[in-house]
Order: sequence, then structure tokens, then C-alpha cells
Amino acid sequence: MMGNRLALGFGPHQAGQTFGGLRGAQAGFTLIELMIVVIIAFLLMIIGVPSFLQTIRDNSMRADLQKLWSSASLARSEAIKRNSNVLVCPLNSAQDNCVETSVWTGGWVVFVDRNDNATIDGNIDAARDCEHIFGADLTGDCVLQVEERPITGPGRTLTSVNVGFIAYNGLGSTSLRSSRLPNQFLLCDSATEDADEAIKYARKLVLSGSGRPRMEKAGNTDTCSF
Repeated sequence: MMGNRLALGFGPHQAGQTFGGLRGAQAGFTLIELMIVVIIAFLLMIIGVPSFLQTIRDNSMRADLQKLWSSASLARSEAIKRNSNVLVCPLNSAQDNCVETSVWTGGWVVFVDRNDNATIDGNIDAARDCEHIFGADLTGDCVLQVEERPITGPGRTLTSVNVGFIAYNGLGSTSLRSSRLPNQFLLCDSATEDADEAIKYARKLVLSGSGRPRMEKAGNTDTCSF
């Protein structure tokens, strides 16, 4: 009798029932549900792709301007270390010496300017290694860095507010000569629709009174021109 009661109490479920007394149901999506998912995915793509592309461009702009920041920082630290005049100046079209211009898009050079004439004596290729100009020879210039293709975007322009060079003395301060003291640099990208739109995404490098460079977004008073 005990065995029969156990068999009745714990026997198999009746046909058509599942655990919990619920009937089984087929899983899946209806056509309307699938269309809703596709529409939502499409809307998210429309919203997200431009934002993603803008983020890529912003990072690229920042990386381009970071190169000039690094060069200015190098020039300042080397001027202090060597107790010498160190300049950052735009490259000429031949890319073998300095040129006094407000356009820095074509690159620049960092060099020790011992006679303070704002020119690499000779040319870049002929300038001697900076580690071999000390001792008896304290007059020769030497090149610390050459940045020939700093700007990656084809429609980008890098200009200084004032025409001139970045010049540091042995104290790490910028030169007091106004013709050599561009205190702001503006990087613009012509990929935007117009100049007013471009300034929203432009980047700026600013030299403080002590010569320290810093990067920031362009302000409303800045102007991009193409």
C-alpha cells in the first residue's frame, strides 16, 4: 500500500502540462517586433555615427596641436638646462631653415640659437649635434627637433596670432622682443561647413607670461579663416 501511494503522489505529469502547471509556449519575435528593433537600431546609428566621427576628429585635432605643445615644452626645458637661447620657428618652404611668418602648418624646428640671430647658421642638415657644441665652441647653433609634417588633416591650418618665433632664454622665459613673441596659436579645420562653425571645434595653444604652453578650446573672439 505504501508503494502505491508513493507512485500516485510522485508520478509523471499529465500530458500537455509543464512544471508549475503552465502550458508550453513557442519563443520568438513577431514581424512587427522585429521591425521596431530595426527602426530603433537605425535611429541610434543616425544619432551615434556623427557624434563618433566628431570625437575622432576632436582627438586628431588635439593630437596635432599636442605636437607644438611638446616642441614648446622641449624648447623651454632645454633653454633652462643649457642656459642658452632656444627657439621654435616655422620652417621655410625648403624646410632647411626658419622663416618669419604666422603660418605654422608646414612644420617647425627647435634649435639652440647661441648668437641670437633667429636663424640656423648654415641650414638644418649642416647644423651640428647639440651634444658636441660645448667646451671651447660656444657659438654654433644646433638642432634639437624638426617637425616637418605636424598636421594630419588636409584642410587644417595652424597660425600664430603674431608673426614671429617662440624664443626662450636661459631662465625659461619667453623673449621680450615682440616680433618674436606669438603668444597664441590657432588650429582650425576646414572640414566644417563655414568659419563660424569651424571655431566651435578649433583648438588653441596659449603661452603664459612665464612661457609655459597650455592647450584649450578656441573662444568666441577667435576667428578661423580659409
